[in-house]
Amino acid sequence: MLKKTVLLASLALLIVLEMAGGINNFQLPKNDYKSLISSFSASLDNSDEDLHYCHRIESVSNDGSLVVLDNNISIIIKWWYRSTPQKWKKGEIVYVAYDLEYKLIKLNKPNSKEIAWGSFDKTTHTYTKIAAFLTDPEDSKTNTILVTTSGNKFKTIWQESFRDFSWDPNDFIIILANSSTEFQVYNVTKNKISSCELFLKSLSPIPSPEKEWFNRNNLLGLEERLNKKVIQQPDAIKVISRAIHIHAAGLKPQKKPVAVFLFLGPTGVGKTELVKCLAAELYHDSSKILRFDMSHFNEPHSTARLIGSPPGYVNHEEGGQLTEPLKNDPLAIVLLDELEKAHPIVRKMFLPVFDEGYICDNKNNIVDCTQTIFIMTSNLCGPEIAQLYRLGYQPDEILPLIEPTLIQILTPELYNRMEPVLFRPIEKESMGRLMDSMLRRFSDYIWAEKQIELIVDDSLKHFLLENGFHPELGARPLNKLIEKRLIAPLAYKMIEDDIQGDVKILMSYDQDADNVEIIIESLYASITDDPDEDNPEKNDIKDNR
Repeated sequence: MLKKTVLLASLALLIVLEMAGGINNFQLPKNDYKSLISSFSASLDNSDEDLHYCHRIESVSNDGSLVVLDNNISIIIKWWYRSTPQKWKKGEIVYVAYDLEYKLIKLNKPNSKEIAWGSFDKTTHTYTKIAAFLTDPEDSKTNTILVTTSGNKFKTIWQESFRDFSWDPNDFIIILANSSTEFQVYNVTKNKISSCELFLKSLSPIPSPEKEWFNRNNLLGLEERLNKKVIQQPDAIKVISRAIHIHAAGLKPQKKPVAVFLFLGPTGVGKTELVKCLAAELYHDSSKILRFDMSHFNEPHSTARLIGSPPGYVNHEEGGQLTEPLKNDPLAIVLLDELEKAHPIVRKMFLPVFDEGYICDNKNNIVDCTQTIFIMTSNLCGPEIAQLYRLGYQPDEILPLIEPTLIQILTPELYNRMEPVLFRPIEKESMGRLMDSMLRRFSDYIWAEKQIELIVDDSLKHFLLENGFHPELGARPLNKLIEKRLIAPLAYKMIEDDIQGDVKILMSYDQDADNVEIIIESLYASITDDPDEDNPEKNDIKDNR
């Protein structure tokens, strides 16, 4: 009894100090201290049969370092408190609560002196999420009811709003109680605890807001639309469309990213272009791409740039270039260009991301990645892929031939978490469509920006086709040639003649002089000084491109 009194007095002093802002940074709602004192004092009394926060042991690792409880809660035990499966057996009851003194999770067996402290294993636990907040119909206070993705509803004991605790939908939570009257809800994302009671138990899960990342109309006809925008890659587009449809239909485990692709093929075949088109089709915004050049992450410490520097280091409060944007908007495509050039430690960091659908930042906050598409590009085996395609091989025949090299460089565990997508080399027969697409994109741009109508003569198109194809470099030589022989002369002419817009420009190629000729006409050249009132279409020539 004396020991219990001393411990409770120490605990009360710690709580007073914590409320004053000292000792640790663990944040608790002010009214939760009373509840935590009750649960802590109860856990000290081994004769109390009505303790809350009880769980059943499912398994204990051989070295005692990991205890798995019901609901798949895994706790890593500190080494000096480790036990053995002979002492902590499957099926036994333990009481679980947050210990304010040690700032750890406390496990206490009833009618026994065996106590252990540890922390949640964030790499293996399958977390519950907050789906929404509701208003208590019996109370005018708003957001007092928390709804989980499984459909269960919890009500704060002290009638406070969860939003007052800065809790948000999609936060990861753990329910620490099996009692039907009192629960301890631990918000893993915000590192906060609240005592709750079960308001309503649902028999069927409710839809989580994050599953509405797609629009049905965006998915129907996705493959056909992508094939119109990206030339000569039907096999790659089919693989991508199929994977996205499977996820959208709910036929894939939801605690994983939407998809994890590895784009393989020679340079200049449309790998990055397909990523931009995919973002435009799914989100109607081609800018929703987080792009990283992995050649800049060739040092072991480069992981800090992605998830943030550890506390105490320079700029640690700024967060990571990957984690911070995903916190604000997980509906994105993460593009990792030239993955093979990243340091192995950086590549290894993505293993739990691809497997579990979340990543921990520098402050140990969990960042949800289950609504994110991850795409990696690589030029590994690019020449071999191009040669095999030209010999008549199909993707399912090429992949087994190059997989040993991919596994050796990327490691088996990383490669096994990706879906490889092979890209065909660009053939000369497809260059016409590709050139038309490039010219159309440029002409649409200058019309929208400067009201300039661009007409490219067949002579110039023929010159671009004949000189812009390279079997090993794909579309990039054509793009450079268009910039050099079409855009650059046009830019010089616009500066020379001080052209601001509202003109029609005809561009052709003089083969004898090896020169691009430019003819400029006003869009209003055919309009007389006196408007023809009897012919309104003539007066609206400006609006007809």
